[in-house]
Amino acid sequence: MLKVRITSSVTQGRERVLSGRIHRVLEKGFIDLKKGDTISLHSNTTCNCPQVNRLDMDYLVAGHEDVRQSRLYLFSTNGVVEAWERAWVGKFRKWEKRLEAKRLGRNNNRKNRKRRRKGAVHGFRLWP
Repeated sequence: MLKVRITSSVTQGRERVLSGRIHRVLEKGFIDLKKGDTISLHSNTTCNCPQVNRLDMDYLVAGHEDVRQSRLYLFSTNGVVEAWERAWVGKFRKWEKRLEAKRLGRNNNRKNRKRRRKGAVHGFRLWP
């Protein structure tokens, strides 16, 4: 997942190529991408692929990576191009924490947190 400023869109036959500069890498994939890199996003003009409405604007981009050709593809089934919102960074981090907790087997929902807060002084005597 990347924050990309799309600068140009070129159609070459059946292929549409969006070019832009990476402003932030939210999640690394198989292709080594860094902040400041120029990127090309390839899609097909005949499919119902994600569309870019305006150029020189920041977008959240996620798609298919072709490691052999070092290309990123935007397809209708697994491609996302949405106008950037700052709130997405916090939501994405929270989502990653939940996935990590689930992977480790922790149940970290609201009810458990409230229970922990109510009995926060477990095992301590306040009066001798």
